[in-house]
Amino acid sequence: MLTYIIIGIGILGLIFLIKSNRPNPKPKSELNRKPDDYVPTSELIRRTEERIASSKALLAEIRANEGNETVLENTESELESETGIYEEYEITGVHIASRKNYILNYCAEYDELELKYEKNNKFSDRAIEVKHDGKKIGYISESDVEEVHGIIKNAFTSHIAEIEYDGSYLTVQIGIEN
Repeated sequence: MLTYIIIGIGILGLIFLIKSNRPNPKPKSELNRKPDDYVPTSELIRRTEERIASSKALLAEIRANEGNETVLENTESELESETGIYEEYEITGVHIASRKNYILNYCAEYDELELKYEKNNKFSDRAIEVKHDGKKIGYISESDVEEVHGIIKNAFTSHIAEIEYDGSYLTVQIGIEN
């Protein structure tokens, strides 16, 4: 009987040594911790609804002031002005989680954008990336890339024309004027 007790204590000691040499796992509080830039979906929806309401109010103001010289130019999707032609395009790739989160948290309608050729793109040798404050938010769609190449060969300006988010699907329209 004493032999069994000594063997049992030896096994328990061995188990203790094995467990004590393992690295400590992360505490449960760290496993469930969300990233610092995490924003609940309800907050993102609220921000989007505020942006939409603001855009609708601005559009109503513009329509109310039609004929007045202080009306903002380029309110329609295709408009000729004294400086050139204004076109709107939907950008692709905004569904990628990191881009989507960035767009919903840091982008607003009328923010300026940068369009650049992406020479080493693995999917297209004609790719045009769309950047907001130096961060890639998407691409000009393949169906529009030829037309946009023609526009950006010369001087142009671009901005976010519309951000629409329904809680799951995000669309971003950009405006380009040359």
